[in-house]
Amino acid sequence: MKVERRETSNSDEMMKRVVNDTFLHISSIEDESLLILKGHLLVESALRDYCKSKTVDPDAFDSARLTFAQLLKLTQAFRGRMDEDVWIWNVLKNMNTLRNQIAHQLDNHETFKSNKDKLFSSFVPGKPLEIDRSRVSDLYFLKHLVVGIYASLVIKLLLVTEVAVNIDMDS
Repeated sequence: MKVERRETSNSDEMMKRVVNDTFLHISSIEDESLLILKGHLLVESALRDYCKSKTVDPDAFDSARLTFAQLLKLTQAFRGRMDEDVWIWNVLKNMNTLRNQIAHQLDNHETFKSNKDKLFSSFVPGKPLEIDRSRVSDLYFLKHLVVGIYASLVIKLLLVTEVAVNIDMDS
């Protein structure tokens, strides 16, 4: 008997809804720092909702006041460590680093640019992401990146996991 884990979902409609809802929150933002902060809040809310849904006492969970990093690790613990998920955890870690830099350091433009570039390149696993800045503004790209990060996370967390049992009659 062979047990396989695979994820399935009717994600097309869900993805459209998530993308549209996310763009409603960020479409009018014209400041990169504010965009990162809002995107971080959207992602943190998704992580918090997911973790809370796994508890038997939601009030106790709320009173724990977990940080983004703690929520990320807890989500990983609930989801399990699957190879195909590695890239999203790296993206979220880089997003948190950038958010923390914005929130806790004044006017460090080189660090901001470096952390932003790290976030950009972590979204495409295994390949350095080169942006032709003469054709696409960082703000425009960042808006689409935030939507992609949030949508990818929500879809990952909401996917219906099914276990398929294949009986190998030859064994």
